[in-house]
Amino acid sequence: MKFEWFIGLRYLKSRRGKSLISIVTLISIAGVALGVMALIIVISVMNGFDKDLMQRITGSLAHIEVYSRFYGGMYDYKMLTEKIKKIDGVIGASPLIDRQAMLSKYAGIESKKIGAALRAIDPKLEGNVTDLAKNNFLGKKYPDDNEIILGTVLANQLEVSVGQSVYAVTRLVRTPNGPRAMIRKLNVAGLFKSGIYEIDANFAYINLTTGQKVYAINEDLVDSIQVKLKDPFATEKVSGKIKELLGQMFEVLTWQERHQSFFFALRLEKFAMFVILLLIVIVAAFNIISTLIMVVIEKTREIGILKSMGAKNKSILIIFLIEGFVIGLVGTFLGLTGGLVSCYLLQKYKLISLPEAVYNLSTMPVDVQPFYIFLIAFCSMAICLGAGILPAYRAAKLDPVEALRYE
Repeated sequence: MKFEWFIGLRYLKSRRGKSLISIVTLISIAGVALGVMALIIVISVMNGFDKDLMQRITGSLAHIEVYSRFYGGMYDYKMLTEKIKKIDGVIGASPLIDRQAMLSKYAGIESKKIGAALRAIDPKLEGNVTDLAKNNFLGKKYPDDNEIILGTVLANQLEVSVGQSVYAVTRLVRTPNGPRAMIRKLNVAGLFKSGIYEIDANFAYINLTTGQKVYAINEDLVDSIQVKLKDPFATEKVSGKIKELLGQMFEVLTWQERHQSFFFALRLEKFAMFVILLLIVIVAAFNIISTLIMVVIEKTREIGILKSMGAKNKSILIIFLIEGFVIGLVGTFLGLTGGLVSCYLLQKYKLISLPEAVYNLSTMPVDVQPFYIFLIAFCSMAICLGAGILPAYRAAKLDPVEALRYE
């Protein structure tokens, strides 16, 4: 063992017992460990919520949506759907009519009306694109002719349930007696709950045939084609292939682009939490600085002796950097161990329950990602090493004559 390591490790011990680490050193290690442990737990829980939310979004909505750049929709959608299915990375495609409608429980003009995204789907192909059928259901999973499936929140707002009916007001048409709203009565065949409030409160589904009648459009016309991928995060690669295949007449929208602002807010929140909790480690680093400065003051005589015996400034610098390194290493290791064990217990034994009505989750989600574990460990060690630079530099610059003069 080099003498720098030998002396650096001895300086961490208490004078009263060679085997006892000083109390101040223990406090410094505990501060680093608590900061690292808190970071791992909080970031892993936030990753768990992010992962669950992404799974819900990518399950409820298509990974990619292809639509025409020109007003009026997409013709020959069956041929286009078959072309898209053959692209490498695509596992399903389905046509979609996605337009707005006013829904009400009664047909009267004065009845309560709620705006909704009334989506017309192909029941035979929808299961290849979204997890609509896997959502919590009451009644049918897919609508037949003249039937509608409502989100649970939307159904509560309309005050309807399975077996009742709603009226869909879609557009104005010209008649000999003037403009008249198109109203169609639809039977409520089922209710779904995706776990995403925006979808449950605003989405309703009818089949493609009913949608073409409700919106009075051509039988060979849809608004877009939904696409599902093997890898939800390969959207950039696959969307490029779709554009190359279909040409410039079609636009491609990915699920990341559709929810860009929302996921940016999530990333910003995670970054803010990371910085805030990293302050715990920074506070512990100040404790390391004060600890090492106290050691430098206490060991002034020993530093003078080492220099008078030929120790270089570099060796003195290394001795005190070793102290900061060891404190950071032990504290980071203990924090990583405590954090990972806590995450394992939270994940395996479901120790923390959540109100399912609020979060749509019964227990705290945890997702431990190696990248964040490495990042936390790296930042912790960098801060601890940085904290040792000032005391180490001060020790290295001590004049041996001045250090021994008053001893």
